[in-house]
Amino acid sequence: MEFVALVIIAVFVILLVSYPLFGRQRQLHQMDDAFDFGDTRQFDFLNNKKASIENNLRELEFEHQMGKLSHQDYEELRKGYESEAERVYQVIDKLRIKKNIEELIEEEVRSRRRIT
Repeated sequence: MEFVALVIIAVFVILLVSYPLFGRQRQLHQMDDAFDFGDTRQFDFLNNKKASIENNLRELEFEHQMGKLSHQDYEELRKGYESEAERVYQVIDKLRIKKNIEELIEEEVRSRRRIT
């Protein structure tokens, strides 16, 4: 009886450990690798993050005007949000530059293929 219980537990543990290797999420990561959706996803994530930070800054300004935040707290939080926004803007700019360079390379390759 104990042997059967140990076998059942062992099978359960093996299935639990191996699920990430063969589950749906792994297939999605393989699709990202195969079709290069990584930059698109990252760009969408960063745009959402940028919108969230801008919304937080507006709410922070509103709460400060309503008197819910001291000036010191407002300045500290605002600086934190602005520095986070700056980092997000820099990454977005890098992704745009990378995308533009890749598009230029692809266009050059297409034009050279037409010539030959």
